[in-house]
Amino acid sequence: MKLLITGSTGVVGREILSIFKKKRINIFPLSYNSGSSKYSKVDLTKTLNKKTKADFIIHCAGKTPQNSRNLKDVFNKNIKMNKNLINFANKNNIKILIFLSAMDVYGKISKKTVYENTKSFNPDLYGRSKLFSEKLFLHKKNKFKTVVLRIPGVLTFDFSRDRPLIVGIIKKILKNDQIEVFNSKKNFNNILDCKELARIIAFIIKKKYISSGIYNVSASKPIKFIQVVKMIKSMLGSDSKIMSKKAKQKSFIISNSKLQKIFN
Repeated sequence: MKLLITGSTGVVGREILSIFKKKRINIFPLSYNSGSSKYSKVDLTKTLNKKTKADFIIHCAGKTPQNSRNLKDVFNKNIKMNKNLINFANKNNIKILIFLSAMDVYGKISKKTVYENTKSFNPDLYGRSKLFSEKLFLHKKNKFKTVVLRIPGVLTFDFSRDRPLIVGIIKKILKNDQIEVFNSKKNFNNILDCKELARIIAFIIKKKYISSGIYNVSASKPIKFIQVVKMIKSMLGSDSKIMSKKAKQKSFIISNSKLQKIFN
């Protein structure tokens, strides 16, 4: 099994690469910011003339609102990167491409439960870039199969940012600061860690027969958000006070029943 991982020095790609390195898998890491000779430095916004022996691509690379304040630039660069990657995958006879999309494709969510067929409503340019890229990867003319994983906030060891929401809360808990919790009594499953994400990807690439498709990824057993915060507070021995507040935006849970059904 040979894997090519894009964005392998990014927040998510770096941890997925680290997890797969421990398995008996040949890995070809690609990154725009490569600080090691072990990584191939590639600018995906430019035509890829490289050749690869990889069978699978795990596509983690992408521009986000966190690394660019210009959302129009995020949209344009993401589309350009993905078009170049599609051409590269077709030329190199890639079997399966796993595209890490995002829950942002749904835009403003008003439903209590989000399914893959839940209609997108007014997503920002980042969400639109993911939604349009999904269509590009799933195009029938492509020679490879595409598995789109719509992922929620991913918990990593990188605490330099305040995203996802849990990271910002953890940072406050570590400082014993007061925490404001919205929709505290509503069920919550909008979180994932890189180890679990890598486990899901491993399930997918080991499956003999794969059809292209879109799948939501989330925790399978939602619990009340206040329980999540209290659990973290207890584990870290924090004196932070928790303030429950009402939120204008409704909470929702993410259904991953399709993922469970298809990939067991």
